Amino acid sequence: MRRFGKDDKALLPVAAADDQLKYHFPAALGSRYESCSPNPIEQEKLKFEPKIVLQLKRDKSGGGCG
Repeated sequence: MRRFGKDDKALLPVAAADDQLKYHFPAALGSRYESCSPNPIEQEKLKFEPKIVLQLKRDKSGGGCG
């Protein structure tokens, strides 16, 4: 809430214990913020960088116990 809803006057912080909600939500928040409704066309432009290096399958005689 501190990041996306910091300027939203409808979100009211309330005094609460550590195990309770810290804000009062009078309505759903999904339509208020751009991050809640991403543009699918913009998502198609994302580049994928593979970070996993696949290893070749090894023969059963290649180590281990026994």
